[in-house]
Amino acid sequence: MSGYYDWAPSVPLSRPLVLTGFLGSKLGRVANVLSGLTGYRLVDLPRGVEHRAGKTLGALVVAEGIQAVADHETALLKQALRVPPAPIVALGHRTLLERSNRGLVSQEATLVYVQVSLDTAVRRVRRDIGENGANHYAWFEGALPDHNDLRRLYLPLKPGYEAADHVVSGEDTASKTAQAILALIQPT
Repeated sequence: MSGYYDWAPSVPLSRPLVLTGFLGSKLGRVANVLSGLTGYRLVDLPRGVEHRAGKTLGALVVAEGIQAVADHETALLKQALRVPPAPIVALGHRTLLERSNRGLVSQEATLVYVQVSLDTAVRRVRRDIGENGANHYAWFEGALPDHNDLRRLYLPLKPGYEAADHVVSGEDTASKTAQAILALIQPT
């Protein structure tokens, strides 16, 4: 349908809501729950990159390198932020490495950082690799990451996370994290 009977949230977002977080923050799950609670359109950048490239993130990294992921993310981010209605956008954990992406997000959107401790990140990534394989973690080359591996990956990402308008703990369930974000964006 397109028109009067289409469902839409009764209070649209004034700006896109961009969610970012490090490995293990379960950002995709949080974004899905938040979209389900609000009815806002969801743009999951990592899934969009996979769709656009026709392969998993891991396969894309192996075949074309990490820069190919970054190029796809930048193109999709520009599109997501400019096509109404304002969506929820779940970034890949490396999207804000690109200075131009950080500038675009700061100009066009509200940025929320879903923060997890290094211990939580290591535990969740190791569990995810154990349950689902290393497809999305090609940069670890089959080895289970430890604290040093993740710390090394985190440090260059820190400036993007520190630029967030809001910081929400991702230590709890995806549902509770989504509820905390919802409390930030609900009109008072």
